[in-house]
Parts: sequence; C-alpha cells; structure tokens
Amino acid sequence: VYDWMAHEGYEIARVISENDKAVVAKVHGHCLAGGLELALACDLVYASEKTKFGVTEITMGILPVGGGTARIARSMPMHRAKELLCTGRKDYTSAEIYEMGLLTRVYPAEELEEKVDAIINEMATRSADALRMGKSVLNRSFEGIPWDAAMTIERDAIAWLYHSEFATNLRNLALAAIKPKNEKE
Repeated sequence: VYDWMAHEGYEIARVISENDKAVVAKVHGHCLAGGLELALACDLVYASEKTKFGVTEITMGILPVGGGTARIARSMPMHRAKELLCTGRKDYTSAEIYEMGLLTRVYPAEELEEKVDAIINEMATRSADALRMGKSVLNRSFEGIPWDAAMTIERDAIAWLYHSEFATNLRNLALAAIKPKNEKE
C-alpha cells in the first residue's frame, strides 16, 4: 500500500498536471481525499454548488499522496491549507473552497455541464500550440524562478509561436500556389 501511495499515486497526478493539453475537472457530488488531489492536478477545476470537499487522509493517520499536500499549499494561503489538512473535515462547501482559492468557478448543479462544456468548446477554438505554450509558461513561472528568467521563458514561447505560425502560413501559401489549376477551384 505504501509503495502505491508514495509512487503510483504521485505518478497519476503528475501525468495529469504535466499533460501538454489543458486538463479540466468537472466536479459534482463529493470530492474528498484522492479525488480532491486529482482535481488539484488539473488546470481548471469547476464544481457544482452542491459539491462537498475535504482532505480526509489525516483522519486515517496518513497524508495526501500524489503531491496533494504541496498542491494545496500552493493553491491557497497557508493558514487555510493547514485548516484543510489538520481538521480532516469532509463538509467544506464549494463556496468555501472557491473562496479559499482551490476552484476556478462554481455553478448551480443544473448548469454545471452546460457551462463547463461551453468553456471547453471555446478553448477548443484556440490555437493548440498557444494553449500548450501558455500553460508551460505559467507552470514554469510558478516554480519560483527569478523574474528575468520567467520573462525569458515567456519571450522564447512568443518567438516560437510567432515563427511556428509564420512557417505554417508560408507552407500553406506555397502549397496553394503549386496546386494544379483544376484543384484550386
């Protein structure tokens, strides 16, 4: 059990958080212990107003696995993180958890699916490369690197996107120019 908790549990959350694509959690019902840790590994976390949250591992004499303790500490003020961890409560409301900083938004239960699907559909219209690079820049900037290093990472990402988009447009223009006349119509 320890090996799974210390290694495989961590790997699952790592794969989610390090995914190149934006990962969205849509939470309804109960989001406790490992479920909360999986949600926190996601880039965007939306919940229905009826969802209950908690970090319950402490009631079993263990700590969150999968980086949960560190993710909670990085997502909210330390005193709130300590309350979540130390009490083991499982009745925090979505409003409380949103106020603490762990949720992106809270919606009425009957609107959750529609609202989050609309956000996902909007994201799907954006450049996949720009989304991937934006996520990478945000994540790297959050690692506590100096300001100048963060700005260099951002400038490099912008340059890569510019040249990538420029190259794609050039390629498309070249391909369109060399098509036989009967294929252009």
